[in-house]
Amino acid sequence: MKESTFFALAAIIALLLSFAPQECHAATQATSPELPPAIRNARAAASLKPFIEQAIAADSIPDPMQRCLRFPDPPGSHWHRDTVEAYCRLHFAPAPILDADLHRLLHARRAAPLDDTLKRAYAQATATADGRNRFDRMFLDFFQKPTASMRADIDVWKRQSPRSPFAFAASGTAEIAKAGDARGDAASDKTSDKQFHAMHQILLRARADLDRAASLDPRFTTTYAEMIDAAQFESDTNYARRAATAGLAVDPANFMIHYNLMEMSEPKWGGSLEAMAQVASHATARASLNPMLRVLTPAPAAAAAGITACGCEGNQLPDLGSVFSELGQTSLLDGAGRGASRLDRPDQSIPYLLEALRFNPTSGITRAVLVSDLNALQEFPAALSQADRCVGLAPKVSRCYEARGTVHLGLHQPGAAEQDWKIAMSMNPANDWTVSQLQMLLMSQHRWNDLWRLSEQQIRTRPKSPTGWIIRSAVQAYQPRPGLRDTEVYLVTHFSNDPAASAAVEHARLDLALPPSPAR
Repeated sequence: MKESTFFALAAIIALLLSFAPQECHAATQATSPELPPAIRNARAAASLKPFIEQAIAADSIPDPMQRCLRFPDPPGSHWHRDTVEAYCRLHFAPAPILDADLHRLLHARRAAPLDDTLKRAYAQATATADGRNRFDRMFLDFFQKPTASMRADIDVWKRQSPRSPFAFAASGTAEIAKAGDARGDAASDKTSDKQFHAMHQILLRARADLDRAASLDPRFTTTYAEMIDAAQFESDTNYARRAATAGLAVDPANFMIHYNLMEMSEPKWGGSLEAMAQVASHATARASLNPMLRVLTPAPAAAAAGITACGCEGNQLPDLGSVFSELGQTSLLDGAGRGASRLDRPDQSIPYLLEALRFNPTSGITRAVLVSDLNALQEFPAALSQADRCVGLAPKVSRCYEARGTVHLGLHQPGAAEQDWKIAMSMNPANDWTVSQLQMLLMSQHRWNDLWRLSEQQIRTRPKSPTGWIIRSAVQAYQPRPGLRDTEVYLVTHFSNDPAASAAVEHARLDLALPPSPAR
């Protein structure tokens, strides 16, 4: 390892060793008078229209690679083209080995052909940084999702080929996934000692396999990336340090090693914003060797601004243009877009939702949020085309039908809206938003019998929910029908402590204080 590389890495390691949780404060946009949403959205629709049209045109290109390359970058951005192209290749270029071929070779339980195939693919991949990026993604994606039969096949592979670094790295990768399952997704204070113990025991096996892989072939850098992943579970910075030092000595511009170091440096894992910035600086300095390293550049600013894969934390919108001065990871683009959407800022959400879909076009949830925000800007043709694409690419995601129903309503197509909402409700019967949309549509058309059937269906399938009873009371009050007083008594006696029913219960209480009318 070059001396300069060693000392740059040492700075990162020193920060890893001094991890301490820190608060993240959002870097918000400069304070300015807030425009009324209608005016802001009208201006946004005009300014974003060329970008939206270009993005949707690119989205329709059948070839996945050309689709990604033809997408426009966000308005006002200056992303490095070589980084964008490398990220497109990571997602859409053919994998060094197809999953189907790996499954076939693994399931055949003949170690020699499997080892030979991986050895050839790795030798070809390491000729370029781009090839190494794609080999790591292929290897880790495949072995991070082991079925029980795959796990058994890997064990046979290890026995047949006890000197294969690929077999032991695959086994360690599969064990890390198993350790994650044993721990669960809950926060530490909601995770039992039994779960932590089970995770620890599995991680011991994972680390033994990975250590064996590294000893068999110290130049197989995929192993070191997985070592850092294993270290992250228990914040074992010493193990991460040894893995990073060994891996970056072989390949100073390795993306997966830097990526896993960045994840381990996050405050939520006991790291710090300073540590993240050091990893980003180390990665960016080597971007001439591997342009995809620039994808890590926005991570510290995103963490400081409270942007996560789930959205933006807090109630202030970060300056997304500053955060994403360089292309960021798909999950962060998605989180930025969803966070802006949650804050009712379609002018800010749409560019980042589209960029997230550029690299992950099958995400039904992301596309459904995009549809809703295009609808908010009254970009109805674009919203409908994206809604149809959402349903086509993610037909099992109820949010796609919910969003398309809203677009149809905006286009004055209530029949199509009703059909979509009914499909969404059949997929997710407990979604009160869909039920309420359907209720309002039926009420606007005075379809009392259909509303009554909807209330009966809700009461029958969701007896502990107030929704059906609220719909029933609306029919009895506005059609009207007999029995309103009994329904209101039921609401008050059964749902007084349910926040979802608070308005209906309060109305019932006031109504019950009045003398009953003949209709009741």
